[in-house]
Amino acid sequence: MRSSAALLILSLLSVGALSHASPVNVNLSTPDDIAKALEGVDLPMANRISVYCALKKCMKPEDLLNVEGMNPSLLQHIRPDLFFDNQQEPASSNDECS
Repeated sequence: MRSSAALLILSLLSVGALSHASPVNVNLSTPDDIAKALEGVDLPMANRISVYCALKKCMKPEDLLNVEGMNPSLLQHIRPDLFFDNQQEPASSNDECS
């Protein structure tokens, strides 16, 4: 019985790991790629992000607060998976707000 419970827990953890978002460069990615990469961002929001970053190159996570529908809570949730042209790796949660 214990092995069945352990197997179930391991399976659930594996599924959770597969559903995690992946880093995305919001300046270069398509709305579809943004929506697929960022958990909690639907296609309409991804389209607004893409349009905004095409008009005004986004350089830091806080730039996305200018996108309609973006809020600090959602931004904090997706921050680890945001990638900008000026970075070698995704934005960290330790980045300072300017």
